[in-house]
Amino acid sequence: MGMPVCDDGATGTQELMTPGEQFEGIFDLTLDDRGRVPVPARYRHLFERDAVLALGIQGQAELWTRAGYDASSVEYTQAPMTTEEGLDLRRQRFAFAWPAQLDRQGRVLVPIKLRELAELDGAVVVSGRGECLEIWNPQRWEETVSRLQQRRSGQGT
Repeated sequence: MGMPVCDDGATGTQELMTPGEQFEGIFDLTLDDRGRVPVPARYRHLFERDAVLALGIQGQAELWTRAGYDASSVEYTQAPMTTEEGLDLRRQRFAFAWPAQLDRQGRVLVPIKLRELAELDGAVVVSGRGECLEIWNPQRWEETVSRLQQRRSGQGT
């Protein structure tokens, strides 16, 4: 009865998402002094049951539904765990991930270690990436946007 997490070929399911529904938009928010960040209201219902916070490969934090995280983790376990590559992929994915829950105000507590690694303190940018929400240090976000704009202008579009 589950619906696709996103339409990019992921095989996971999340009962609360509809086919083609994706995380979209850019939100300027604030991480409070306890390390909590509000989840945009339109997406809170997707994280009511279970969520995962993880470190992204570009230094951002990522907020996943459990189903979305599990589905996207499959590629990290394709290489045999008896190889260095297989171990490194698993460590990259699972060592830097934490279970998460929303509080009554719709905020998620970002663990201290993840805050340190993603350089999150005070102002943050929450952005949709289709399959998950990203939580960025504003300076890193601006660098990413600049890189995207350069790539775009280099393609002549």
